[in-house]
Amino acid sequence: MLLSLAIHKTRPFALLPITLHARRSLNNTYRYPKLYRYVRSSHSGPGNIQPIPLSSKSLFRQLVTDNKLVPSGTDRLQFERLSLNLSRTVGNQFYGVREQLKQMFTPLNPDSLLGSKYTAAERKEREFWLLQNLCNLLEKANFRELSGRQLSDNLKERDSPEGIRVCVDVSAYDTLRLWTQGVEKRAPETTVIPFRKPNPTDVYRTVLIAARPSGTSSLAFKLFKDISVDKLESLIPNTRLSLGTSHKYVIYASSSLASIGLLSLGVCYLANVALPSFLLGLTSLGAFISVVTWSSYRHRRFNYVKALSKLFYYNNLASNKDALNLIVDTANDEAFKEILLTYIVLHFLQHFDNLQADVSRSLLELRVEDWIAATTGVTVTFNCSRAVDHLKELGLIDEYDDQNTLFSLPIDSAIKVLPKLEASLISDMQDSSVEYTQQRQVAKN
Repeated sequence: MLLSLAIHKTRPFALLPITLHARRSLNNTYRYPKLYRYVRSSHSGPGNIQPIPLSSKSLFRQLVTDNKLVPSGTDRLQFERLSLNLSRTVGNQFYGVREQLKQMFTPLNPDSLLGSKYTAAERKEREFWLLQNLCNLLEKANFRELSGRQLSDNLKERDSPEGIRVCVDVSAYDTLRLWTQGVEKRAPETTVIPFRKPNPTDVYRTVLIAARPSGTSSLAFKLFKDISVDKLESLIPNTRLSLGTSHKYVIYASSSLASIGLLSLGVCYLANVALPSFLLGLTSLGAFISVVTWSSYRHRRFNYVKALSKLFYYNNLASNKDALNLIVDTANDEAFKEILLTYIVLHFLQHFDNLQADVSRSLLELRVEDWIAATTGVTVTFNCSRAVDHLKELGLIDEYDDQNTLFSLPIDSAIKVLPKLEASLISDMQDSSVEYTQQRQVAKN
């Protein structure tokens, strides 16, 4: 009876920046469906629980065509100028961050040959400050780091949905950190159990991993998209695969059954006694179950490795230096969207929406959330603290602490307050990108 239940359990027979200079960021990688819904998590930091579900260009298009937020033609032209200046201001700030991360990562880059010029102490120092600055940058990009306990729970030895025993040796790494951005409910593409509809699982939109194995001096960064919460171990190189618990029980039971049958047949043969037919059938049954169960495990292992190779081919966004550049672009994109949306909604509340004089942070956040929900159909929790602080530094808004109210400058005044930045930096970046593209085309021809 127990053997039949175990066989049934394992199923052994089932085989902008707005200037419209196209800057790459994670938000341009995805298309958001109308009824896209995030899973909320507990967070009390200054950032948002999930990113704004619009790219910079899409946000600008939605705002400039909104007759309520930007009602007149003159205001729309001024709004375009304001968006352009804000984009350049934020972009220039993150350009310095990009160069700083690049310098700190050079001795740690696995793809670089310059690491041998630095001592172990210097590389360790660079790694510490690189991760410190990266954490601040990832917070601006609305990434959340998994704590040590969460990471251990996700990487502990367990049975995967495919029936494979997976285990990751965390002690094999001197540095192993993981950040995630956005969580959604999504139905699996494939199902382990035939003719049964799979239950939706939690999927991380973006996952960043920083790993340095013990005894090495190189720090590797890997950026992935659409990773299931129960598949994080597949992103770690030294994942160990073995028989699942149920497969082990079936093989142990069937092997014992076959061994007992073989031993009984041997005793009967030595005693020159007629071989009972049921012993021969019992031995054959045990051997057959063992072979089929082992074949089922090999088949599931093959499918797991196949899915793993597919994940690294289709879901890997960038590695090492390219991953850091993409993170900087994403943080730039998120900061610009938060600043622009915060300012324009506050400007609307004070200058068009019945001239509301007293606008608190909570009211501003509520109005931004309502606008996002009405525009995209996505329910988000918006936190304006970071955007308000940035706008206060730029002199576009003011806050009266005694009354807990915000006040924004008119758009024409805000344009005059913003520094008149030249487009030389961005133009240089565009020119180098165009030159690189032309070189690639010439090389292909």
